[in-house]
Amino acid sequence: MAVDLDAPPRMAGKGLPMLIYCICALGALFVFFSYHPTGLWLALTIAAPVAALAWCVVATLRYRRETGCGASPAARAYQRRFVPMMVLYVVLLLAAVWLDKHYLPAGPLAVALAILPALPLIGVVWALGRLLVEEKDEYQRSQTARQFIIATGFMLSVTSVWGFLDAFDQVPHMPMYWAFILWCFGLGVGSLVNEMRR
Repeated sequence: MAVDLDAPPRMAGKGLPMLIYCICALGALFVFFSYHPTGLWLALTIAAPVAALAWCVVATLRYRRETGCGASPAARAYQRRFVPMMVLYVVLLLAAVWLDKHYLPAGPLAVALAILPALPLIGVVWALGRLLVEEKDEYQRSQTARQFIIATGFMLSVTSVWGFLDAFDQVPHMPMYWAFILWCFGLGVGSLVNEMRR
């Protein structure tokens, strides 16, 4: 079979990192809920999917360098919105946990403190919506929409099954904020599906 030397290189390197990320994230969830790790073991449980996600980012950046295909203006705008929101989320989450542990707030103050870490995540949802609206390239917009649909279907499926198992006392109770985490994991699954359909 002849190889077309003029064809742009495929992003073959992204599929494997996404698959490893999915496996690591599922494994981390399993370990977290089954063994409740603390200290160094908790750090290692979190580090595995984070390292796999970093590998995905490196593979994407390498692809962009090799092909000369930079991020679209909409994707760059999304990154400018996303990164500060995630930094703010980490800061507010750490602050809320620390304040709750040391001051034990009650009443409206406790409610406000509990809501604080959710506000940047709402900002992330807004940024994702803006990405879909602002993307002018129809192909990229369809890829993003497919990724969002897969993430939503994944999150709804897992939370529905888990909810019924929880109702029958077959699994530990999962806090509601895990729905957002599952949706983000579903974005990884959606990215893997997009890669496989190229």
